[in-house]
Amino acid sequence: MTALHKRDFLKKHRDVFISGLAAILGIILFYLFIRTIGFKAAFLIPIVEIFYKTFTVLLIVFAVIIIVANNKKNKYIISNYSLIAIYIVSILILFAFIVTTTIHFHLSVGGIYFFLRDNFEFPPISKVLFYSIFVSMLAGLIFFLITLMARTKGIGHQIIKKIHYENYYSNILDYIYGDKQTKYLALSKMKHYLSNDFIIRSFIDTLNMFNLNFKGELKQRTHDLFFELNLNTFVRKKLHAIRTSRKIWAIKTLSSFNDIDSTDHLKQKLQESSNKYVKFETILGLIRLNQIDYVLEYLSESKEFLVGFDAIKIITAIRLQNKAIKDYGFLLKSKNEGVIILGLNLIHEYYEEEHIPLVKKMLLHPNIKVARAAMNTLMNLDYVDYEKHIVEAIENAPSENKVELLYSIQPYFSEDSLLWARNMMINEKEREMKMLILQMMQTVITKQEVIIGMFDEPQKQEIKTLMNDNTKGVSK
Repeated sequence: MTALHKRDFLKKHRDVFISGLAAILGIILFYLFIRTIGFKAAFLIPIVEIFYKTFTVLLIVFAVIIIVANNKKNKYIISNYSLIAIYIVSILILFAFIVTTTIHFHLSVGGIYFFLRDNFEFPPISKVLFYSIFVSMLAGLIFFLITLMARTKGIGHQIIKKIHYENYYSNILDYIYGDKQTKYLALSKMKHYLSNDFIIRSFIDTLNMFNLNFKGELKQRTHDLFFELNLNTFVRKKLHAIRTSRKIWAIKTLSSFNDIDSTDHLKQKLQESSNKYVKFETILGLIRLNQIDYVLEYLSESKEFLVGFDAIKIITAIRLQNKAIKDYGFLLKSKNEGVIILGLNLIHEYYEEEHIPLVKKMLLHPNIKVARAAMNTLMNLDYVDYEKHIVEAIENAPSENKVELLYSIQPYFSEDSLLWARNMMINEKEREMKMLILQMMQTVITKQEVIIGMFDEPQKQEIKTLMNDNTKGVSK
C-alpha cells in the first residue's frame, strides 16, 4: 500500500480510529476507577447518565441532518442555505450543552465525587480520576463536533455540486460554441452563481476538464473564460492557503490555464516554500509556463537530491512544451548528483552529441547511479564507439564501479574485443574483474588452450587457475 493510499485509508476511516482510541481511553479510566475504589454499580449510574444524555442529544442532531440532507423526496431536498441554518443550530445546541455541563460541574462530575466521598472511603487520587472523566467527556463532545462539521460540509458540497453541475456544463458550452449574445448571457449567469468558495473551485475544475481535452481555438476559449471571470485572482489567493492540497491545486490550475502573469508568484513560492511536494509541483508549473531556463538554473544550484521518478516527470514536462532544444550540458557541472542525472537524461532525450566528452567524464563519477546514467546516454550518443569509451573509462573508474562498467559492454563483446580484453587481464588486479573478462572471452573462443596461448608464460598459470575456478563455479 503506497503512502498516498495509506493516507486516503486513514482519512476515510478516521472516525473509526479516533473512536477506537476513545474506547481505549475509556477502558483505561474504567480500570483505574475499579482499581481505586472497587466495583460498585451505584458508582456508575451518575456517570452513565451524563454520557447517555450527552451523546443522545448529539446523535439525534446528527441523524436529523443526515436524513434531511440525503432524503430523495423533493420536499426534503434542501439548498445550501437551509443546510447552513441546520448546521448553525446544531453547533449552538452542542455548545449550549457543553456550557451547561460546565456551569453545573458540581452537579455532574463534581456531584459524583461528593456523592462517593460522603458514602464511601477511597484515596484522594480518585478526585483526579473524576476530573479526567469530565475532560474525556468534553473531548468526546469536541470530537463529535468536528465530525459533525466535516460530515455536514461534505453533504453541503455534494448538494451544491448537484444543483450547479448542469449549469457548469451548459454555460461553459454556450460560451465556447455560442455567438456573441449567447456568450454574454452565459457569462452573466456564471458571474451570478459563482457566489462562494466551493462553487468557484468546483466550476474551475469543470472548466479545466474542458481545457485539458480541447486543443487549438477551443482550448483558447476556455482560457478566455477563465480570465474573463477573473478566476486567476481567486486561484492565486489559494497559493497562500494553509492546506498543501489547496496550494498544489492552485499551482496546477494557474499553469494549466497558462497564466503568465502568475510566473512571479510561482517563483516566489518556489524560493519560500519548505514543503517538498509544493516545491516540486511549482517546478512543473513553471516548466508549463515556459520557464525552463529558470527551473534548470534553480535545480543546478539546489542541494536537494532529485530522485529518478521526479526527473522523469520534469523531462516529460519539458518535452510537452515543444520548444526549441536547449543546451543542457551545464547541468553536468552541478554538485547535485540528482541534477547531473537529470542533465544526462536530457542530453540523451535530445541527442546532444556535442556533450560526449562531458558524458565520458561522468563514467568516472563515484556515484554508480550517475555512472549508469552516463552509460545509457553515451550508448545513445555514440553507439559505434560505445565499447571503446567504456574500456577507456574502466582504467580510471572507481573500483566499485568497474564491474558495472564491464557488465554494460558484455552484450557487445566480439572477436574485435579480444585485444583489449587480453591487455586488461594482464594489468587488472581485481580477481572479480579478471573472472568476468575471462567469461566474456570464452563466449567468443570455446577452446581453453587457445585463450591460454594468448598470454605470456608468467600469466598462463593464473589463467588456468581462473578457468578451473570458473568451471567449478559453473558445475556447482
